[in-house]
Amino acid sequence: MKTNKFALSVLTMCIGYSGFIVAMDDVSNGKSYKDHRYESDETKNHKDASYDDSVHKQRLALNLVGLGYMYEMAVPDIDGDGQPDPAFCFDVDLKNAANGELIGTATDCLSNIEPGENGGVKLVGTTFFNLPNGQIVTRGLTTVQPVNQPTVTPDGEEITHITGASSDENGVIQTSGDYAWYHGTARLSGMVNLSQFDAGVGDPLYFDCLFLIDLEKHKFKHKYWERWYGKHDRKHHHQHHEKYDHANMNDSSDEHESYSVDEHEGYR
Repeated sequence: MKTNKFALSVLTMCIGYSGFIVAMDDVSNGKSYKDHRYESDETKNHKDASYDDSVHKQRLALNLVGLGYMYEMAVPDIDGDGQPDPAFCFDVDLKNAANGELIGTATDCLSNIEPGENGGVKLVGTTFFNLPNGQIVTRGLTTVQPVNQPTVTPDGEEITHITGASSDENGVIQTSGDYAWYHGTARLSGMVNLSQFDAGVGDPLYFDCLFLIDLEKHKFKHKYWERWYGKHDRKHHHQHHEKYDHANMNDSSDEHESYSVDEHEGYR
């Protein structure tokens, strides 16, 4: 699997380095988004409830923060060919934006890096939120621009670039655990420090990014699927989550066209 050499050169030039182009070869560390699947010892009991907003809607405010070191990893299909796509990824801490409490880890992955029509860089961002009770994977179209004023985080970290992404369409591409069968919008307002990043494997990049994720439980188009999910979730709530089977990404049926059925993973 080859990554886009031009994309790396674009990101490097945006940072301020000239004449430096990194050619990235096949993924050498064997990492895949499959390795970032959420797993827990058990899932919570399924409870039958009437479909109302208080039960089936929730908002998460998450702070992806810390120093990550770039590595290559495959992420779920971006270009529609049904195959995973390459990305440059970073592992950092995940905090509750309301109180700063450490609640998990996050992996932020960058793909399709290109020059922006209005300056800076545009890319496709895939973010894995590994929470205590499940995993959420979001995807957005991100803009990266250099700061025009001196910018420092409250913790004293210098910022070189501002990042942002938002859409009124679904931005949740995979869920598991307590978040199974949820979808919704994802908004990113972020800051990064690219001063030490030369676009090479192992290079550091500092993140301080806020994500606002509005989740809504998927309303089943056919009662059959709702009954099926409830039956299988109750049956398996003490079992471990199974590893992701990439072959199931293309599963579909006449009744169920927008996502594949998996009692642990939910909406995809």
